[in-house]
Amino acid sequence: MNEDKTLIYEYPSAELKTEICATFEARSKLSKKLKFIGAGCLIGAMLLFMSYCLIVRFKLVFFFLTALCIAAAVVILKTAVRYNWHYLFVKAFDTDMDIEYFSNGTKSNFNINYDNILSIRFFDKNYSSIKIKYIDSNSDAVCNIFLLLNVGTPEQGFFLYTMPRLTEKLRISERSIEKKFGSEEEFYSNFFE
Repeated sequence: MNEDKTLIYEYPSAELKTEICATFEARSKLSKKLKFIGAGCLIGAMLLFMSYCLIVRFKLVFFFLTALCIAAAVVILKTAVRYNWHYLFVKAFDTDMDIEYFSNGTKSNFNINYDNILSIRFFDKNYSSIKIKYIDSNSDAVCNIFLLLNVGTPEQGFFLYTMPRLTEKLRISERSIEKKFGSEEEFYSNFFE
């Protein structure tokens, strides 16, 4: 499909891509398990509290067990959120780009033609979240993609330095980018040290 196009940007390389995919799948499985365990702790806490109402005789024991289940649920769910990582794989050609986005245990694939992009904009001062609004070439529907970018990685560097050269829809101040992250060479040299 993309054999006739000129490859402008690709991240990550093939061996790094398989490593990241394996890591993501392992973490998403662990995250799902932890969420189920946390939900089980919350259900257990509710059952303990309800049983307290029936057996008033051991109220201190039931309150202690309820508090213990709630504390366990909070710790487990916080740990589960820590494993909800996101990754962005980008392959940019002269006319379009292919994006693979891993988030919340799911993988999404997008093929976006630069001419079909309606708008691109960053949502925070760290330039770590971006929204792309485009017309899907297959269905002519307007689509919105919200991507979280890992800070200081080539996936963020692509949208900071390469994407403004590929399409005029992403307008960012080069001065503010250079002030915050440095030049393109400095940004990538910090990552690949």
